[in-house]
Amino acid sequence: MKLQDIFPAADQLKLIKGAESDLLKRRQKGMVGFVVGISAAVIQIGFAAVSSDYARRFGQALQALAHLQLRSLITNPEAIGLLVIVACFGVWFTLRWTSVLAKESKEPFTYTFWIEPFEPIVGTPGDRLQLIAEDRLHLLNHDLMQRVRERIRRLSLLNAEKELSETARSYLTSHVQVRGSYTVREDRDGEWILQIISRIRIGPPGKPETMAHPVKVALTDGGSGEAERVLTADKYHQLLEHVYSRVASEIYKQIRDDVKTKSEMFPSSYLRAVALYHEAFDFERSNTIDAYALAIEFYRQAKRYFDIRIFGWLPRIFARVNWLPLWRLSKASLMAEANTRIGFARSLIYRRIISSFSSRRQYPLFEIPAELDRIISILALLEKRMDRTFRARDYVPSGADEPRALSAGDQYRTLMGFLTHPSDSALRRGRADFDQLHEMLSMAYTVAALAYCYLKAPQRAKSFLDSARAAKPNYSDESPLWWLVRAEAETDVNKKLNFLRKATEFDSSFEIAQYRLAQSSERKARIRDEIPMEQVDSLIEEYDKVLRINPGNIGALSAQGYLLWLSGKLEEAQKKFNEGLQSKAIVRQTFVGDLQYGLARVAAENGEINRSFTLFTQALSADPAVAVHSPSSGVQSNYDYIADGILKRYEAFKAKVEERLQAETTRDSSNDFSFIAQST
Repeated sequence: MKLQDIFPAADQLKLIKGAESDLLKRRQKGMVGFVVGISAAVIQIGFAAVSSDYARRFGQALQALAHLQLRSLITNPEAIGLLVIVACFGVWFTLRWTSVLAKESKEPFTYTFWIEPFEPIVGTPGDRLQLIAEDRLHLLNHDLMQRVRERIRRLSLLNAEKELSETARSYLTSHVQVRGSYTVREDRDGEWILQIISRIRIGPPGKPETMAHPVKVALTDGGSGEAERVLTADKYHQLLEHVYSRVASEIYKQIRDDVKTKSEMFPSSYLRAVALYHEAFDFERSNTIDAYALAIEFYRQAKRYFDIRIFGWLPRIFARVNWLPLWRLSKASLMAEANTRIGFARSLIYRRIISSFSSRRQYPLFEIPAELDRIISILALLEKRMDRTFRARDYVPSGADEPRALSAGDQYRTLMGFLTHPSDSALRRGRADFDQLHEMLSMAYTVAALAYCYLKAPQRAKSFLDSARAAKPNYSDESPLWWLVRAEAETDVNKKLNFLRKATEFDSSFEIAQYRLAQSSERKARIRDEIPMEQVDSLIEEYDKVLRINPGNIGALSAQGYLLWLSGKLEEAQKKFNEGLQSKAIVRQTFVGDLQYGLARVAAENGEINRSFTLFTQALSADPAVAVHSPSSGVQSNYDYIADGILKRYEAFKAKVEERLQAETTRDSSNDFSFIAQST
């Protein structure tokens, strides 16, 4: 261990911000006390070795200390040394192993970052090929920095190479450095592709780097010969989003490992739990399924720390004591625990929804009802202590690990309690805490409503939404989640669209609401038999809004490809399906059966019968249930609400493929493709 790891230098502390800086300063002070205490103990041992009557004087010092004889203590060097040792070790123990004077984390650990220009690999491709519009790659690092800064908010820009000295750079324990290279090369089929390789490092120079998975895009023919290819604007933006996805995934992985180490710096389980809550909430805001998985991991760890703390049972005991205001001592602890459990339940549901959009494995929701039951019981207990005028009936956990919505009477009492609670004054405080508590109650009821929407209980979901508005009447005016749940519980498509538009107006980056809006718009167009008519372009634009939020949303790409196929735009449909397949390399555990099935349709209609059959078998291998429709599944599919327009498109497709098959059969009578016609 280096000395700077024990005693951080002033320059190092200037480079580190937020909770980490406070923890390092605390550790520094504790280590100073430890070193001084050890030094004093060594001096005492030295005196004992050279002095024959040391034991007698030390005994007198202990006796004076026991009787608080201050004059004798001041004149006795042994007593002074003993006091120094006790005080220094007391400071070290307090700062290292207790939460006394320690601050709760108010935000996630902060990081700085910088992305170097991407350099071409020298000598490739040589004279074999000329890449036209290569200058677009000169903007790649700048565009990446803009996206990283906008989407990973904990990161702030720092050009360490130019702005810091070599010594200062060695202290950059929380700095993310990204660099990369690119080349034009031939793939196995002889097609020219552009390949980007990124390398990511967290920490000072000399720390190992992680190589992100390479990004490859096919180049457009230049039109002037075989020796020219063009990097079009469309290809560049596609490349940019794919590189960002790879870089962001690696940054999140390294931040996760770094946070696990830094969270151990907090001296108590409670402070670690609060710190991990802030980390989880930051990951949750990133709107991607991988980030939701990391958020769930941190929320789960935070829950564990709340459960294993030594006196974790005391806050609930204090909150239940009626005759003393002991609940005020436990208020912060109980609210922090409730926030953590709400975030955990919310992230579980979000991951389930996003996984269905991205053709991922569906995750169960069995943990959520019990969590929500516990959350609401904690918050209802605090509400009872804070408001004694219009107090709601005691919330008793159901025993069946399922939360209960408020009855009509409790909704009235909760609403009146919120509206009539006194404002802060010179003699009374607590309105801000009361408002925060009711906002948390509203969030808990809303998350419960969302859970029951996906557990096929829409009426129960609506009762929880009513409870959320009773807890905070203006909650629906500021919560996009409330409007999303209201839309999910609604069966009328026009009302559903209105609710979803309100959700996206509150938060334009809310991927779930934007995707549901696109799906519901498509559903309405199907019901009105506007597909495959002029309505398709506006529907594709709705899915484009989803892709601007998350380029890895394979469900949106698949929906666009299908809509384009319905409208007869085969080349554009094929492009969308291929984009989805390319996202497979970015998004892990992705099922691409629908994409390959869509490509098989396009190939069959273009007369590429053998390729169509290969893609069809690949689709079956990826998903044996591809093209199977089950109305009871609850998932919107391509085969819902098929009106005359869509039916005529399938009839035209069938006739065209049969014509292609007949031509193939005539050309080679030895091949029998009749079974393919039945499959399509």
